[in-house]
Amino acid sequence: MSEGFVSRRREVEQRTKALEQVAMLAAANYVKGMAQTYSRSRSGDTKRSITAQTKMLGDQVVGVVGSNQDNVMYEEFGTGIYAEKGNGRKDKWVYFDKRTGKYYRTRGKKGTRALRNAGEQHKADIIRIIQQTMRGGLGG
Repeated sequence: MSEGFVSRRREVEQRTKALEQVAMLAAANYVKGMAQTYSRSRSGDTKRSITAQTKMLGDQVVGVVGSNQDNVMYEEFGTGIYAEKGNGRKDKWVYFDKRTGKYYRTRGKKGTRALRNAGEQHKADIIRIIQQTMRGGLGG
């Protein structure tokens, strides 16, 4: 006598969900690397602060690339007259540079858009990474 049909649906769903997280983390790490490549490097603090992780948003796996360092916001969007969408300060200001011990007058700095460009300019690579990871993990 045969046992009949044995469903492996739950097992396959769990394996697929785990693979989605692995694939998304691989893609997020790729974006992280590209963002580090595109960011300015004076001390390297900004580059080192960029992280990649995955989170669950409902039943969707989401890759998150970012930084908790305050300066990254200014590097990304710019400051002063160079700020994105004209949202910066219009007049000059003075700041103190801890490294040189000097005061400088500025009108702002241009944003690098490192994080945005890392994601938007490499969409095809990101899709390829996710597809290859999923295919490899599912035996396809």
